Amino acid sequence: MEYKYCENCMKKVETLVVKVNRTLTHKGKTVTLDIEKRICKVCSEQVYDEVLDQKVSEDFIIAFNKNHGVPGDEIRRFRKSYRLTQEQFSSLLGIAPKTLISYEKNQAIPETSNASLLCLVIEEPRLLYTLSKNKGIELPEKVQKAVPKPIEHEELHELNEFNGFKDKDSERIIRLIKYFSSLKSISMTKLNKAFFYLDFSYFKNQGKSFTGLSYLKHQYGPFTQSLYSYVQDLEQQGEITKKEYLYKEKTFESISIVKKEDIIFKDQAVNNILNNMSKFLLNTNAEEISDLSHQEEAWIKTPFYKPISYSYALTLNLDFVTQ
Repeated sequence: MEYKYCENCMKKVETLVVKVNRTLTHKGKTVTLDIEKRICKVCSEQVYDEVLDQKVSEDFIIAFNKNHGVPGDEIRRFRKSYRLTQEQFSSLLGIAPKTLISYEKNQAIPETSNASLLCLVIEEPRLLYTLSKNKGIELPEKVQKAVPKPIEHEELHELNEFNGFKDKDSERIIRLIKYFSSLKSISMTKLNKAFFYLDFSYFKNQGKSFTGLSYLKHQYGPFTQSLYSYVQDLEQQGEITKKEYLYKEKTFESISIVKKEDIIFKDQAVNNILNNMSKFLLNTNAEEISDLSHQEEAWIKTPFYKPISYSYALTLNLDFVTQ
């Protein structure tokens, strides 16, 4: 029998531990679990118990990450199976070492963008090669031996159908991120689709990609890992900001430009495409544009986590060149 201070009775009282079913919510997402709490035997109100309350917090994080995110033990298992140190993995992901450690120990719930990135890498380990390339970090030899062979178009630094016969143009990519985020706050899902449709529309008209980015088939539509690195860099430089918002009980992350600026390209062909895309993007949410991308042959005929050929530009349903 333990005596604890009861705020309701305003004195130390005899207490007992009871089990209850509780639903907890974090950013619109709920988790229901059985917990233990200490109550006052006199008034039946809950009394503070540091050990039990801490366990509830830990159990909630574990349950939330399992149901809605990435479990800490899965992150740790993935990292160790590919022989990455916490420092190496955090550098590749662009996540602070202390933050990654808190995720692995189930001491924190990953932010939406970090959870998405972790899920993608765990689902497709070969993306580690893309991250290493984008971050300018060479994967240690022991890691390269453990990770599956990189996707062909990422390994061969050549112009081909998967990069639209163009070298990656960082200046154009950065300017486009600023352009799209200046129209309206834009989610990462929507940003990926905006880049996909711009590049493929441009390819259909010009016979080459505008940015040189490669796209993979992901469950939410065409996806390019490179954008996350560019967005992280722009956020660190203070040029864009990120925030989370709730839509249909789901949490999304949007980016906004800090200082508005008129962005015009020398290439009139891309300016025409952007003009046609602007109204569409302003009136279409992330869920709608994701659904539309699933109707494209580029997504339908490409296996999951494989590169999408720019040859599918000829079959686009949404062609922003002619609109």
